[in-house]
Amino acid sequence: MPTIQWVNEPQPLRLDDYVQAKATLIQRVMGLEGVLAVYEHRKKGDAYDLGISDIDPAVVTEERLPEKTCQVLRALSKDPEIVKLLRAAVSAIPLSVFQDPTRQALSHLCLLAGSTQQVQTFSEAEGTMTRVFAAAEQAGRATISLMQRLHDRRWNVLGTLGNLKGVMHNALNALGPIEGWPEEFQDWWMRVSRLRHHWFSLGHERYEELVGLTQLGYLLSMRTCWKLDAIFKAEGLVGSGNTRFVLCPTPHRDLLCFIDSEAEQDRILSRLAARCQGWNVVCLPKTFYAQAIEMTAYASGSFRDLLVQCLGTDKPHPSTQLSELSKSVLGRRVRVQQAYLEFLESHRFPRIGCEGTWWLRLGRAAGSTKKSSHWLVNSFKGLGLQIQTAQVVLRAKATLFANAS
Repeated sequence: MPTIQWVNEPQPLRLDDYVQAKATLIQRVMGLEGVLAVYEHRKKGDAYDLGISDIDPAVVTEERLPEKTCQVLRALSKDPEIVKLLRAAVSAIPLSVFQDPTRQALSHLCLLAGSTQQVQTFSEAEGTMTRVFAAAEQAGRATISLMQRLHDRRWNVLGTLGNLKGVMHNALNALGPIEGWPEEFQDWWMRVSRLRHHWFSLGHERYEELVGLTQLGYLLSMRTCWKLDAIFKAEGLVGSGNTRFVLCPTPHRDLLCFIDSEAEQDRILSRLAARCQGWNVVCLPKTFYAQAIEMTAYASGSFRDLLVQCLGTDKPHPSTQLSELSKSVLGRRVRVQQAYLEFLESHRFPRIGCEGTWWLRLGRAAGSTKKSSHWLVNSFKGLGLQIQTAQVVLRAKATLFANAS
């Protein structure tokens, strides 16, 4: 195993630590003006992997909050007794967003305090498409994160253990119940569960197991992406653009290559690797890029501007003919995502928990992205790629792999 620096190691915790952290949170927020309830994203009765699991609370609020309430909620993210178990900012969610079932798929909610807030219902078909769109948004992000980890020599242990569990949730949305997964991936999840549960009783072999499971997790995440690609194509979604590949560099030195088919992946990666030293190259289905472009049709204002800036275009492929069901669910998801983002920004809350905004990572550092565009022009001259950045849209003229089938 290569030499790796392990950081953010889990710390042993007792069940009482979780109980106390939730009690502290409830005591601090209930009674604040505008706070309606506190939920936890967890199935009732599910056990914690002590020291590994975090608490994922949702503070349900009115649509507008007074500044005093906002100050308390922001301060909670700095409370050491809460932070050690939350590991992220406290997530405040306006009631209208909380009640919309298209916001999060397969989300189990457990009421901790306050009054029960009813979530709207939708049909089985709407639920299926919601899970597909949510899985695509999250699977792309998970795949990038795992690839970054595999190329790094400094591993965030808690972050990696959390990423692996996230891969499982994405696969559930795309591949269905675990019992129907390929045997190697069923075994993978059993090993992940065992590692999380027994982390503190294992010796140094736990790190070797973590590396091996991360490698397999990347493969499962890619399998999930291509399963979703097949579902998207069946729904009429066509990869955008006349070129066969779309490249998106990010300020974090990721190079996202959106391609038409899984069969092309190894060949493209090998061709790009020689030109991309120091960059993490990740291949994703081009339908993921096309889905993001479709989102611009339902977004408005600054949210739409951000998407278009990151994608470099708002023009879908002329052959794209989404089903009415897909249009309805996607439009509803985009509108609730936009409403949530605007709520967070207007109250100066972090974007933590705002699903559907992973594309915005492409535009977080305009200066570095602009440098990326010049680097791409020089490195890929003549390769025939459609290159998108947050600043410019660059198109080369030749065809990559002209002789490829």
